[in-house]
Order: sequence, then C-alpha cells, then structure tokens
Amino acid sequence: MAGRWFQHRGVVRALSGLTALACLLTPGVSARAEVLYRVAYIFDCRYEPKTGEGYAGYAVHVHNSDCFDGYYERRCNLPVIPPHVHDESCFDADGKLICGQLELHTHTPSCYDSDGKLICGQLELEEHVHGPECFQRVIVEVDEETGDETIVSVPDTDLETTADWEASLRDVRLSGDPREDLVAVARSQLGYTESSTNIAIGGDFHGGHYNRYGEWYGFPFGAWCAMFVSFCLYYAGIPDEVFPYDSGTVNWVDTLKHRGLFEDVQSHTPVPGDIIFFDWDDGRADHVGIVTEVEGSTIRTIEGNREPVVKEYEYDYIADQLRILGYGILPEKAEEAEAQTLKK
Repeated sequence: MAGRWFQHRGVVRALSGLTALACLLTPGVSARAEVLYRVAYIFDCRYEPKTGEGYAGYAVHVHNSDCFDGYYERRCNLPVIPPHVHDESCFDADGKLICGQLELHTHTPSCYDSDGKLICGQLELEEHVHGPECFQRVIVEVDEETGDETIVSVPDTDLETTADWEASLRDVRLSGDPREDLVAVARSQLGYTESSTNIAIGGDFHGGHYNRYGEWYGFPFGAWCAMFVSFCLYYAGIPDEVFPYDSGTVNWVDTLKHRGLFEDVQSHTPVPGDIIFFDWDDGRADHVGIVTEVEGSTIRTIEGNREPVVKEYEYDYIADQLRILGYGILPEKAEEAEAQTLKK
C-alpha cells in the first residue's frame, strides 16, 4: 500500500503464555512484546436534569457489574448518590438550601406562580441508571512491566457519512473540464485531517487512522493517498471507466500503463490535473497526489496521507525526477472522456 505506515511503539514479537489473559483482549488484537491491549470503558454519559442547568452527571445510581472492567477496576466515575428528600435541616433561617444535596423532584402546578414562572427553586431531576450509552469504549495499551496504561484508540470517534463529506464539496462548481474540476475538488479538501483518536489496533493495518477517503472507498483504516485521489476523481465527475480508481499506487500504475494513461517522468511535461506518482526508493509507486499548478519547472500539488492532513506541496519537476515516477494522464475535455467511455 502507498502512503505513510504506522509502527506502534513496543510491537516487536508475539508473546506466549497469555491464554489466561485472552478474555481481556480485543478480538483480533494480539498481545505483543512489552505491551498488550485490552478493551476498557470510560464514563461518557452527559446526564443532566431536564432543565439542562448544571449538575451534569449527577444521578441516583447504584454501581453494578457494568461499572467494572475485566481487571475489576471501577470504570464509572460517578459516586453512588442515594435518593434524598429535603427536610427542615436542609435550609437555613432564610430558607436558603444549605444541605448541598440534590432531591429527586418533578415540577407540579404548585411550583409555578400565576404567570407560569417557576418559583419552587428546585431542579427537575429524574432518577437515572447508567446504561451502555453512558460509557465509551477505548483500547488501552498496558505496559507489562510497569502496569501503566495509555489509551491508544477511541473507536467510533470522528466517523463520517456521505452527507458529512459531501458538505465539504458544497462550494465546488463543476465546469465540465475534467482537469479543472479535479483540481477544484482537491482544493475543497485542503485541511481535512485523519482521526487522531480512532486508530486500528491489530490486524493487517495496525496503527491505521480512520479517514474520510477510506470510509468512502470501503477501507476506513487504510493508507489513504490513493483513495483521496480516487475520491477527487469521483466527485469531479470522472467515471471509473474513463480513468480507473484504485486504493493502492503500485497496482494503479500497472492499470494505467495497461490502459495507455500513464507517462513516465522523462517523457511528460506535467500540467494541472495530472495524477503524480512518487517513488521514494524502491522503483515502484509509493505515493500519489494531484498536480494543481505549473510555473516553469515548479509544480504544486495537493496530497493526502503524506502527513495526517490534506495539504499543498511544491517541487521542481526536473530537479526532483529521482523521486517522481510519472503521471496519470486525464482527458483534457469532457467530450474526450465521453468518447473514451464509448470505446470500451
């Protein structure tokens, strides 16, 4: 795959003799040398009185098995608050509440004056029992030697839907020129940043960060430079039949060469709308972006997954030929794109 790779600290070799700890690990997450992972839960309930005023998180609550994780440590950070009914000792001589406790209370007509203004001075507070929605799942890294724990992933954060990413495209106006439209879509994505909390732990993509372009492509934790460019092609209105999409750069270059849509770095002068493929050191495509501007030998690009953010870069396409593999060539006009589609 192309793009950045993530190597999590402490991952060296598989450990043996961890059968007894298997129930503590995330399914599909293996124990590693120096560290292991477990699923834990942090309190994430935003329970509030009906009024929405203050006392967030207070509830009549009795701890149960849901409040403890696999290590039998309390993971619910709310105290047990017994039911309370105010009596005379709860007020001072001026009638001011001094007990500091909350009373379960439902407003009745006597709580309002003739104008409907609340006069009882109490919060309408309902009894609340914490349920699964009050806890947030996290993946915790445990150092076997010290027992120190670090949250390394908060699953289900930063998730996006089609409506979310299409909102970022609302100002894009397609002109019918495939190259121009591709650049316009790419510019609309500048600044998008992959999730820093929702990280794949275990499996083939250990350390992959959740991202919009992988979600769109169906591979939400994959290296996303190629999926970013494919996303831009799709929303620029360039059909896969005209210029094929891919999630990986090596296979993509092979496909483009087979289709006659690829030019190597020595034989092509880049223009805006070209798909630029980079080779860092191994003779194969390692990364991909979109050419947006050309001034003399200076080209500017928009790329994703070179850093965690969609960002602009600048190169001298002559001086930097050793790290530029070549270019994917788009049709210049919509009519050419249609003609290529009809030929297939």
